[in-house]
Amino acid sequence: MPKGLSNAPQQGGGDYIKTIRLSDDQESCKIRFLTDKDDIFFEWQHRKFEQGQFRGFQVCPESAFNQQCDDCNSGDKERRAQLQFFAWVYEYSHDYPVDKEGREPIKVGNRRTRYREDVGEVKLMRYASAHKTGLEFRSDMLGTLIDRDYEWIRAGEKNSRTPTYMLEPVEGSNGTLSADLAGIAADLPELEDVAFNRVTSLGKSEPAVEVPYGEEEPTKSVETPF
Repeated sequence: MPKGLSNAPQQGGGDYIKTIRLSDDQESCKIRFLTDKDDIFFEWQHRKFEQGQFRGFQVCPESAFNQQCDDCNSGDKERRAQLQFFAWVYEYSHDYPVDKEGREPIKVGNRRTRYREDVGEVKLMRYASAHKTGLEFRSDMLGTLIDRDYEWIRAGEKNSRTPTYMLEPVEGSNGTLSADLAGIAADLPELEDVAFNRVTSLGKSEPAVEVPYGEEEPTKSVETPF
């Protein structure tokens, strides 16, 4: 971890909880998990809409409280519950396949160029549990998720409903969490509180509407988490 006050990690966006979101083929981000494998949280969620506009997620009352759920009983596929997983990560940087002002060209391999933005924020990894395979593979192999940096990489064109994701270790990044990141991780809200919308902000101001990753496939009715 670099020295100097200006290089200290930030605790997120301030007025709402930002999520990790990859929108295009071969888009990726460099991350460090702040939540280890045994603390990743799972819960069934419904998409909520107002006048046809997506307005985030809400926990399924049937799953969480054993109460009747109007969304589940509607028969509407768009209202079907989806099992999601939640983890805190620190995003160092984000690589895009297209250029934009402020992005630095980065050579990847012999042919490809990606365009990098520095991020330096805590974010929420929130995906359908169908995308947990990479996390399971790495944690089963290494016994932990928090001992190195990773690249989280999307394979799937923009607007695809069936993207896949790879979790690749960053060479030479092995080591325990820095004191800075460990301190930040200790102060983060409980993931259960985030999933239940009891906590919607990492700052003091009123939360803005965050449009989370919206391309997860509906989860099957029976699925086993970590």
